[in-house]
Amino acid sequence: PILKRELVLTPSADQTFAKLVDLYRRTTGTRLTSSHVARAMLKAVAHCMEELEREAGRIGPLKLPANARGREVERERFEARIADAFAAGMRASAAFHPDDY
Repeated sequence: PILKRELVLTPSADQTFAKLVDLYRRTTGTRLTSSHVARAMLKAVAHCMEELEREAGRIGPLKLPANARGREVERERFEARIADAFAAGMRASAAFHPDDY
């Protein structure tokens, strides 16, 4: 079965994702969709999960910022901490071999 998920993105996150999709459309010469790119990203994430968990453990306890207006800076800092750990976990992972799938 196919599952549908909904994400709420900031304008900058949406722009980044759109650029990523466009990058793979241009470089592959295909009309792939956002879903293709999201599934490919999640394959890479699944491959790196052990390292991602190790790096996430280094973040330590955080307080989830409120979604209220005026809290954008707090949310950006919160997400930046997660992004830093995520990037470190992806860098620390062994190479992904597409032929394994």
